[in-house]
Amino acid sequence: MSVWFTGVCGADAAATDALPYTPLRAAVTTTECVLRGEGLVALQQLGNFSVMVDGRIDNAAELHAELRLAPSATAAEVFLAAYLRWQQDFPAHVLGDYVFAIWHGPERTLLVGRDATGVLPLFLAYTAQRVHFASCMQRVLAVSGLRMVANQRHVATRLRLGFDGTSETMFEGVERMPKGELLIWRDGRAHRHRFWHPERMPMLQMRDPREYAEAAREVLYSAVARRLPATGLVAAHLSGGLDSSTVTDTAARLLQMQSRGLTAYTAVPVGEFNQSLFRGKFCDETTLARAVAQQHGNVDHVLISNQTRTVFEDLDTLSEVIGRPLFNPANSVWIQAILRDASSRGIGVLLDGAMSNFTFSYDGGAALPTLLRAGRVLAAAQLGRALHRHQASWHHIASVAMLPLLAPALRNRVLRTFGRQPQAVVGGMAANPAFLAAHGYRGRDDLREQADPRLRRLSFILGMQDDQAAMFARAAGLASASPTADRQVIEFCLAVPEEQFCAGGDRRALIRNMMQGLLPEQVLRERRRGMQAADAFSLMLRDRESFVQELKQMQQVDLVRQAMDLPRLQALVQQWPQRASSIAEHDGYTNVLPRAVSMGRFLRRMEQGELYAIGG
Repeated sequence: MSVWFTGVCGADAAATDALPYTPLRAAVTTTECVLRGEGLVALQQLGNFSVMVDGRIDNAAELHAELRLAPSATAAEVFLAAYLRWQQDFPAHVLGDYVFAIWHGPERTLLVGRDATGVLPLFLAYTAQRVHFASCMQRVLAVSGLRMVANQRHVATRLRLGFDGTSETMFEGVERMPKGELLIWRDGRAHRHRFWHPERMPMLQMRDPREYAEAAREVLYSAVARRLPATGLVAAHLSGGLDSSTVTDTAARLLQMQSRGLTAYTAVPVGEFNQSLFRGKFCDETTLARAVAQQHGNVDHVLISNQTRTVFEDLDTLSEVIGRPLFNPANSVWIQAILRDASSRGIGVLLDGAMSNFTFSYDGGAALPTLLRAGRVLAAAQLGRALHRHQASWHHIASVAMLPLLAPALRNRVLRTFGRQPQAVVGGMAANPAFLAAHGYRGRDDLREQADPRLRRLSFILGMQDDQAAMFARAAGLASASPTADRQVIEFCLAVPEEQFCAGGDRRALIRNMMQGLLPEQVLRERRRGMQAADAFSLMLRDRESFVQELKQMQQVDLVRQAMDLPRLQALVQQWPQRASSIAEHDGYTNVLPRAVSMGRFLRRMEQGELYAIGG
């Protein structure tokens, strides 16, 4: 894997031999700071400043004018001028996907950070005298010299929830730079500064509800256009759902104006699967995806099998690329198959619809309690009737409207009264309850929802680790781009009133309205969700012996025995049926088992010194 962005700042940094990687495109060294870049990284010495930028600036022309820079100004020059004008809040004025470092020798000050949406990765490690940073976990571990020790608190959180929205990582002493923040290191002291505050933006108030869809369409087109390279080949993920269909359709229209083509990839199940298990979902997205592709004469539609390889073939490599266990090993097979095919075709940019569930295709799930909190009882009643007309039961509507208004303790008592678990955990990794309790997780009542729906959505957006796609793509020699995770898209959608996302009782109304007349009617009318890797059960069954062998090795490691419910996992393997007879059984072998083994294998390899081959 290539190095794009590496740095060390602190006492005797220039004397370090921890950055021997070659070939280096550029390097800047002072008495207290070493910055090194490779590949596409722009690294420049500008007077007393050393500046390194990796990524894309979307509003370069506006910044050139605002900062009175020449049109030929480099990314490093733009970042430095912006810093000199706006100081530590300068990234708020720079749109795009990027990471950066600015070193000012005379003031012995380093600024290092990432853009608001965090598409590109950035890891940090602190020691007594230095701060180390890099755009991949392996490099920050190497340059820092840290002993590789599992962060058990983070492991517990990830086992329980499936993700960790904090800055912690799997490794003690290594942090992930939060989205929309920068680190300021000055003369041996460091602190973080948040420069992005979308929650402070005023809510939009448009007279005609149709104006929201029109405005959303304009924001989408701009976001997609910014991610299309001036030259070179472009591809997009295309499932049968609204999110990827919207991105693919928009990209195809924009590329058609330039007489350019688009490759659209759809992952299809080829192994055995049982459609009857998946209520409310469709398993093969080929028909809907083909309907989108066939609207455009410039789209080459490519179907990709989900069973080109086994799960274990790429598991270690991919986990090391992202610096953490794979959460969905079943999906990794078709994702990597697409990346390999795209790389073989010379494609440079791969578009996707990441984060759309929190932006354009958000379902307005908090609309009813939001209206009630605001005293808009009549509007809430009208929306409730509209939801009922769209097949929502009155019991469901009452629960959605009233439960969020109750105090957490009372809400949990009500849920238990009706036999429901409060605040369901989604991790599904067969964690050992004693391990969770030892790290402060004693049940399900400790999860808390943010009352403000806008802040709740923002907390998910900030907590999601969206750099995985970029790291996978870069490892394959491509660039990944997510228009639906664009900063201006997020800001726009957070400013749209909650009820507009379910206007007329139609969940996901905004994206349907904005794509009306653009996407095929059969795609717009489809209310079911697509089932990714519907044939995952047969895929996992092919690897049964690998699971058996890995569980035996996991059993030899103390930390894995402490953290994981190994008896449950061993029982799953021993009782493995030829076909899943229920959705719970299917979930056990396609989610619980592979996710747990992914976590356990990562921990085992870390503890046994196999991870990155530099274990300590």
